Amino acid sequence: MTAQLQSRAPDTERAFKEVLYRFMGDVHATKAALYLKSTDGNWSLATQYGFGRRDRLSESFADDHPIVRMVRAFGENPRFYNDPSETGELESYLTAAGTARLMLVPLVGSAGQVGFVDVRDKGGQRPFVVEDLDLSRSIAVRLAELVEDGEDGEDNGPTGGTEAVKTAVPTPALEPPVDPGDGPRALLDEPGFDEINGAAVDGLADPRVVAIALSIASRTAGATLVHQRSGSPAVELDPLITHQAEAMRQASVPVPLSATWKTEVHRVAGTAGAARNPVIGTSILLAASGSCLVASVIADAEPALAKQTLERLGCRVAEARERFRLRIARRGLARRLLQPGDRRYPELVAHSLGVSRLCWSIARVLGFDESATEEAALAGLLHDVGMRELDYDRLYMHPTPGPEDRRTYRMHVEVGDRIVRVEGFDEIADAVRHHHERWDGNGYPDRLANTAIPALARIVHVAEVFDLFTAANSYRPAVSQERALAILQRAAGHQFDPAVVEAIAKVIA
Repeated sequence: MTAQLQSRAPDTERAFKEVLYRFMGDVHATKAALYLKSTDGNWSLATQYGFGRRDRLSESFADDHPIVRMVRAFGENPRFYNDPSETGELESYLTAAGTARLMLVPLVGSAGQVGFVDVRDKGGQRPFVVEDLDLSRSIAVRLAELVEDGEDGEDNGPTGGTEAVKTAVPTPALEPPVDPGDGPRALLDEPGFDEINGAAVDGLADPRVVAIALSIASRTAGATLVHQRSGSPAVELDPLITHQAEAMRQASVPVPLSATWKTEVHRVAGTAGAARNPVIGTSILLAASGSCLVASVIADAEPALAKQTLERLGCRVAEARERFRLRIARRGLARRLLQPGDRRYPELVAHSLGVSRLCWSIARVLGFDESATEEAALAGLLHDVGMRELDYDRLYMHPTPGPEDRRTYRMHVEVGDRIVRVEGFDEIADAVRHHHERWDGNGYPDRLANTAIPALARIVHVAEVFDLFTAANSYRPAVSQERALAILQRAAGHQFDPAVVEAIAKVIA
């Protein structure tokens, strides 16, 4: 990487970086770079994460550079490309950088465009999807506010700039599970959506119900999943989408353009004939932050049945929403434990979020129920919370600690155990205490071995080491996921629980 970060106050850069980390937490992007408009008319690199020394990342762009012209043409709307050949003039730039997927996110303030974010690739080699656009737009709004706050602070003298930064910095959302925000994820988290999809499948138990369609729609995109029995004729999608769009208009909910509306059909066991006289009933089950969850029931000549099925779905959604709120409350408290006061711990937060996502995914692969999966995510989030009470600045990112530093560092598991118990997280306290135990009994603090180590602690241990090997914000040079997995597999049965290593292999496959 040839670029050097533009000189700016450490507090300002830290504030930008903490918001930029939301692309990692919310969008799962492995790299992101923030460019701001300079007084000379160029666009200069302000901060970044994920780019290594070998990555191609420009220090600045001239105002007539293709990437700047493209972003300017987008207005306020982010846009992504999952194939470099789709980017026109930028294809050679991305190919040389070894980048397969790109999202450009404009930053627009009260006086016009103030910057943009160059977002590269996603974990697990996944493509960008339409849901990422709303998430990215909300992050861009926050970054633009920081830019304007900083400008106001400069006008008011040195103390003004510092005060603006202090009020600015939300941390990345726990994902998954996620915190509410703009876009579809403000409605429900993944367990909630899983529950609603299950309720839709349950609704097909009545043979008079031909299909149940669930749609998530925002200002920029819509996605519909149609549940149908195997063997039944395909539902005509255009009338279905038209019916849902009309219901959204009547409820004053923004309707996305039809070109951005994607549909998928999910076949479930069972057979059914063609409907003689299909009736469509539609209801908006949830609406928040410019997004909505819409359900349609297609019944065979049974308007009352369609209405009753929608009412049952509505009850299930209300129950799922309440459980979602409770999960969000717990996650909010957990995040406040990481940064309880004005002091910020950006590397700790970024690492904790990465481990939390991995723990959540591993627990799902291992077949944990919803409650236990939530506990795994929380354990991953809070596993290093004890570091905030120790000499964080000196110890946390230290690549070569001495004997005394190592002794101090090891105290973080017992300090973390105490913190989470005091705050009412008893269900994950053992995981926090024992996440450095080893399968062979040579870990700490209590030298537990094999299945005597709590299951959540075994999951956190594998997830933490994998994140340390692969994360760009780690104290050590990042390696590929494949290389990290090979290291874990060699240590399975010695340092790590073999079943958990096998599970994380499925997560990253």
